[in-house]
Amino acid sequence: MKRFKLGMVLVVLTVASVVLSANERQVSGFSVGTFINQYGEDFGFGAQVTTPFINDVIAFRLSGSSQFNKVEGWLAYPMVQAGIVGSS
Repeated sequence: MKRFKLGMVLVVLTVASVVLSANERQVSGFSVGTFINQYGEDFGFGAQVTTPFINDVIAFRLSGSSQFNKVEGWLAYPMVQAGIVGSS
């Protein structure tokens, strides 16, 4: 039940964010954010940086997180991800 409530709160916050940001002007600088994630039984938190969009079409994102493995007694390990963000 706790997971359902947390999921619903996240959905409501995401929808509100999208609706409120629809009328804002787009900023052309770097974006920085933080996140909490879960991969299987592993819990983690981290940060990400996204470049400005090039020709309003493509941007690059780099994120890093510290994951904690529940099975191994909450052993911590790093995770790095790189990606491409597109816009139409």
